[in-house]
Amino acid sequence: TCKVYAKTKVNMNNIFKNFLLVFISILITFILAELFIRLMKFQPIKYIKSNSPGSSIYKHDQNLGWSNKEGIYLSKIDEDNIITYTFFEDGSRYSGKDFNKYSGEKKIILIGGSLTFGQAINDDETFSLSIKKDKPILP
Repeated sequence: TCKVYAKTKVNMNNIFKNFLLVFISILITFILAELFIRLMKFQPIKYIKSNSPGSSIYKHDQNLGWSNKEGIYLSKIDEDNIITYTFFEDGSRYSGKDFNKYSGEKKIILIGGSLTFGQAINDDETFSLSIKKDKPILP
């Protein structure tokens, strides 16, 4: 008996087309999900009380585009959890002390996203405050 082995040739055009098809499919899925969320006016965090006028915790900043608005804000995550956000005049979040009072001391600047900001957690539970508790020599 004679065995015939078929050689498979990798066609780069097919690989590129498949990759492009998957990429476009994922992109369309994200766009449709975003449109659905915007049409439903979904708001994950609702600010229920503030000592600052307006319902937003953000203000326009000419250099950055936006910044945190000075004030104390309460947000309701669910029936049992109410979160407190406190912002100083410069837009920084409260983390134990007012940093503006300590201009001559060394400071650590934390840059990041929702973890660094402390999204959905109280002022006294933020990442920066836990660093301060571990290193009390910092302001």
